[in-house]
Amino acid sequence: MASNQASVSAAQEARAKELFNKFDVDHNGTIEAKEFSSVLKELNIFENASLVDTYAEMIFSSNDKDKSGKLDWAEFLSLYKKVLEKKIEHKI
Repeated sequence: MASNQASVSAAQEARAKELFNKFDVDHNGTIEAKEFSSVLKELNIFENASLVDTYAEMIFSSNDKDKSGKLDWAEFLSLYKKVLEKKIEHKI
């Protein structure tokens, strides 16, 4: 199945992997919901930091494609691409 999302550069993917590993605190290859608000804070996608906790569950659920309650690497990378695209749009 082809993806309609933009690809990331090798440097961007390396940064995504670094973030993924940082927040995969139990080193099980996934980021759990309880770890996720920290990811959003690190990505700094909300101008108002208080919105992070408000929207974390919704963003997590919409990116947990297999509904496992965890984001695996592929799901996280997909989310990271969306974040990059959003930041690029704001710079235009």
